[in-house]
Amino acid sequence: MKKIYECRPYLDAYLETFKVYAEEYKLDPDEVIAALADEESQPEPSELRKLVVEHTEQAKKLREEIKDSCVVSMFRVNCRGIRDIIAAKHEKIAAEIIELISKKAKVMANATMDAFDRLNLAIESAPKDIEDLSAIKD
Repeated sequence: MKKIYECRPYLDAYLETFKVYAEEYKLDPDEVIAALADEESQPEPSELRKLVVEHTEQAKKLREEIKDSCVVSMFRVNCRGIRDIIAAKHEKIAAEIIELISKKAKVMANATMDAFDRLNLAIESAPKDIEDLSAIKD
């Protein structure tokens, strides 16, 4: 039993290496998406695209940095769970941002189609007099 207590400093030292990922673990994807989905402060699609790339790269980086398991003294520590949780948060944020971009594109496309339909109706209407014709031209 004494040998297990002697291994504790090694485990504590190992836990220190995961403090780098403390902020990543606290990251709340729903909170991030809610902030980005706010209509008043929503970034442009190009900025959203950069965020998708950043979060995708961060998830990939985490999957490469954190190994499946490692040996600490006489223990084999499984790191796969924490790695998958943290990487999945970034992957979820990236997927949700893509969905936001999709929704914004759909709204913009509908607005463009509505404007086109209004213009098309105005152009196709038969003018009653010269004023109507110049109004259609404008």
